[in-house]
Amino acid sequence: MPGESRGSIGLDVEIRGDIVVLALNRPEKLNALNTVLLERIRETVEAYTDTGKTLLLTGRGKYYSAGIDLEEVATAPSGEESVRPFKALAATIEAILSYQAPVISYLNGPAIAGGGELALASDIILTHPNAYLAWPEAKWGIAPPLLLGLAVRTGLHGLAMAALTGSKIPADQALAMGVASGQAGDLEEAVSKALGVHKLYTSSQDAYRLMLGELRGWKREAIRKYSETLAELALKADVQGRARRFLESKR
Repeated sequence: MPGESRGSIGLDVEIRGDIVVLALNRPEKLNALNTVLLERIRETVEAYTDTGKTLLLTGRGKYYSAGIDLEEVATAPSGEESVRPFKALAATIEAILSYQAPVISYLNGPAIAGGGELALASDIILTHPNAYLAWPEAKWGIAPPLLLGLAVRTGLHGLAMAALTGSKIPADQALAMGVASGQAGDLEEAVSKALGVHKLYTSSQDAYRLMLGELRGWKREAIRKYSETLAELALKADVQGRARRFLESKR
């Protein structure tokens, strides 16, 4: 399918007709989210919000995203600086929730921790059959706000288990639970499904925007609460020290 493409700072931007594909492109880091990449995502989302194009978020390589870049957290000059990527993730999610058209995530592979939160910020989640979601935040002394918000609103014990234990939610289970909306075998199929959503959106924009506003409302509430409390929680839990020890154990 022809399209205009460009990329920088670990993010590929490709225009596929009425679809803007944003692909995280740090496969060597499992598409980990550092501050620079998150700011680039936010800026790109804001740049396209008034175009009327549907947004499709995905990843290059084997992962959608492994979450916040622990190297940035571990090597920050101070505890206060170590929470910058968490704040950048919250700002990026705010931008996604303000996007004026549908936002779809295609999980080409695992979406972990902050990667799972980025996916939940989307209106629709499509998964590759081998993908999964996982939120190990509890092991780090922090909490995943969108997962918690979804668990509270749906009463799904599987989501509560994922939040409290970090257990994986495989693609098939995510689909059965209603966390995912469908599956796609590759990016081309995901773009095709996104085009179907976009066609419905353009045929009834006022109704669609009303529905998007309602569907996103609880997410805005959750992420704003998270933004206000994250720094204190992360500092209290010494996330920076935990990240350093974790990376040392992998060497």
